[in-house]
Order: sequence, then structure tokens, then C-alpha cells
Amino acid sequence: MAGAYVTGWHNNSAYSSVTSLAVTVSPTVNNLIVGISAANAGGTQTIGTPTGFTNIQKADPSATGVSVSYSYKVAAGDETTVTFTIDIGTRMAGIVAEYSGLATTTPLEDSAVDTTYIQTTGSVHACGSATPVSANGIALAAGGSRQSANFGEQANPPTIDNSYTIDKIHSYTPSTAMPIAVVASKTYTSTAAQAPSWTNYQSTAYSVCAIAVFKEPAAGGGPVFVPKVMMF
Repeated sequence: MAGAYVTGWHNNSAYSSVTSLAVTVSPTVNNLIVGISAANAGGTQTIGTPTGFTNIQKADPSATGVSVSYSYKVAAGDETTVTFTIDIGTRMAGIVAEYSGLATTTPLEDSAVDTTYIQTTGSVHACGSATPVSANGIALAAGGSRQSANFGEQANPPTIDNSYTIDKIHSYTPSTAMPIAVVASKTYTSTAAQAPSWTNYQSTAYSVCAIAVFKEPAAGGGPVFVPKVMMF
């Protein structure tokens, strides 16, 4: 079975400055869950990886910009909350997305991150390039952004190239200068490198974008033939 998006969950801190942000979740056992958090930055800060998750990529600026954390785990099936953290109180947005049909042991094969616009604004934001080892899997392009006008899933969302589909996106709607977290996916059947780019509708956006490739389970050996024993 090919990897596929199942569902997602989100939360945001609105106008409040926080050091933690909890997202309520209910994933299915053995499905892959990825967590992406984005936080406004006014200077040096350190974003965390949720407890129980494995870091894929994360990045922090040293000036005004955006911090982003991207991580994953194979669901135990008893998760109820994923908590994103940062060491300095700021505005945050977080999403958790669930995917089925992927390997349950060491599913991550490669990842990359591009921090060109972490504290410099622009409109087209590359994710870097990740190369699968296995020919069948799913590429997940994740990122966090901070723009100076209304944006997000409700209005003026970003777009992504190379036939990726946005699975989950979230931000606090009615304000400016709010962080946004997003993830998009694309299944593949070769070991060609995956290197998509996001485009924000506004050129004055800080952004960190990352790409990760996850393998499907190894093919089974098929049914075993058991010869019939004739009794005489």
C-alpha cells in the first residue's frame, strides 16, 4: 500500500507569547506522524523537538525572522497530545499530520533544509534536496513562514511546485505577522531526488522549508506453498 495522508490536527497561540503549544491528536497505531511548529523570532531563540519525536530538521535565526521545527515518530496509538516548545515566549503555530502505508522501522531515508530566508524576506523558498534509498515512498515538504499580511489556510495560502499536494496548513487568521506551519506530500516510485519549492503570495516573508523522504514497507515474499501429503 502506498503512503497516504490520513488526517491532521493543529493549534496556535493567537496573540499570546508562549513557550509551549499543545496539539490534541488521536493517531492510529503504526502510522507515521510528523510535527511542524513555527514561531516568530525577534532575535536569538531555540525551538524544541516534541517529546518522543525524532528531529528531522530545525532551525533558528539570530535576528528577526522565524524558527521552525520538523520531526516525526511512528505512532504507538495512545498519543493524545503533542507539545511544541521554544525557550523564549513568542507567537507559535503547530500542526501534526498522519500518514499510513509507510515502514514502521527507520522509515526516514533522507532529509534537507533550506534556511536562506530564515531572517531575510523573499517569496520563493526552496526546501533543499532529499534522495530516497528505496524506490517507493512518500516525500513530505514541511515549512514555517512569517508574513506581514493576512495569509494561511483561510486566505492567500502558499503554493508548492512539482505536483505536491498541501495536506495540512494552519495559522491564526485575522492578524498580521503570524507564524504559519504547513506540510505537503508527493508519492514517488523511483530514487530520484526530491527538491520542491514553496511560493508565498507576499514577497516579504521569512521562511524555513525542509524536505524528508519516507520509505514504504519492504515487499513481502508472497504466500508459501505447502505440498499436500498423500496418505496410502
